[in-house]
Amino acid sequence: MTKPAMARAMLAEALDRGVPCAWVLADAVYGGDYRTRRMLEEHRQLYVLAVRSKHTLRLLTDQGLLQTDPKAMAGELSAEAWTACPAGEGAKGLRLYHWVSLGTHCSAVCR
Repeated sequence: MTKPAMARAMLAEALDRGVPCAWVLADAVYGGDYRTRRMLEEHRQLYVLAVRSKHTLRLLTDQGLLQTDPKAMAGELSAEAWTACPAGEGAKGLRLYHWVSLGTHCSAVCR
């Protein structure tokens, strides 16, 4: 069984049992697994899952289905749209991430 499959099973069981959870956060190993994202969406669970810059994204927009990748999306956004958010100290100092909201569903891109 893969790590994403094990995580998906554990998360689904916890959510099915009503374990309180504001957000699920994970790196690209788990974010790259569409079944994990789909399971969280079926449970109406908020999440922030990293994906690789060349990961194919399919987003439903007012104009229809958009297929793109995070790198292309980030490149289309103005510098003013980004907000810097610290994520605490790391081995090399402050870990600073830049975020932008992409709409009403709390979608975001980090660079």
